[in-house]
Amino acid sequence: MQFIGPIFVILGHSLNGFTNIYGKSIWGIFSKDWIYIFHMSLFFFIAGFLFVKSMEKYSYYELIKKKFQRLLIPYLVFNIIFLIPKIIFGNIVGDPVTLSLKSIVLMFLTPRLNVWGHTWFLFCLFLMFCLYPLWKTIFLSKLKMIRIVFTVILVISSFSPINTYFLTISDLMKNLIFFWLGMNVYKNKSSVNNYLETSVIRLLVIALVLSIIYIVVLPIQFVKVIAAIFIILVLYALPIFVNIENKWVNYISKESFNIYLLHWPIMLVVREVTKMMHIDSLIIIILMIFSGLMGPILLTYFYSNLKKMRIKLFKK
Repeated sequence: MQFIGPIFVILGHSLNGFTNIYGKSIWGIFSKDWIYIFHMSLFFFIAGFLFVKSMEKYSYYELIKKKFQRLLIPYLVFNIIFLIPKIIFGNIVGDPVTLSLKSIVLMFLTPRLNVWGHTWFLFCLFLMFCLYPLWKTIFLSKLKMIRIVFTVILVISSFSPINTYFLTISDLMKNLIFFWLGMNVYKNKSSVNNYLETSVIRLLVIALVLSIIYIVVLPIQFVKVIAAIFIILVLYALPIFVNIENKWVNYISKESFNIYLLHWPIMLVVREVTKMMHIDSLIIIILMIFSGLMGPILLTYFYSNLKKMRIKLFKK
């Protein structure tokens, strides 16, 4: 899931800036309508799945410190580095920035409107981890009714969120249920895997039907949430039936965070440069997808090797 997650994000961003051209095409429906049903919820599911082990291993203070370094520092540094370029080139890419202290502070407190809007996920995920005491209390509760009521509350909050970008509150409320789902799938891995072995086709059909209903008939948040749950469970079941593990899959999985963080800046540069060269839009989109995946991988590879070289020189 860590392998396919970043790829879905890249495919979902492939039409940014081309909505009027490919928005109603098959690719537009796939990349903008279908992928956007679940692609970010998938990351929260993975985070919740892995969180259970962290909850067993770290105290609240240790976990928050670790996640602050992992999520909030990259969020702040990445957006600060590109603040001046964004101010200079904002009009060119159709996303101008007002140069004032108030607007800049609001940008950082409203992550979807920051220099790089896709970094909202880092901020939101950090807040998700800050709820550690709540997760732990409900998760370890021996009263089944408490967990059921809590689940119902999260489902309701996912399709009736407070509509605001401030502090990613809306996104947080939409994705609490997926984080919780990941935690519970981890807790019940054996029984979930056994169920999926016999029922994955049924879940796949339901996921496809709900996707069509959402895209074609009833594009409301409730249908989107339920469809996302079924799609994520089908994706979770894939390794049960298909062995795709190899060194490249493992490497991309390992670098999924860097791919997510770096893919859009690279794709944006490729889009703007190729547009100035008057290259056909379809070719630009293909180049964006390729560069969105390979660009972060190459940058990460060269950086890690440079770091190793510096360490060797330092030891000498």
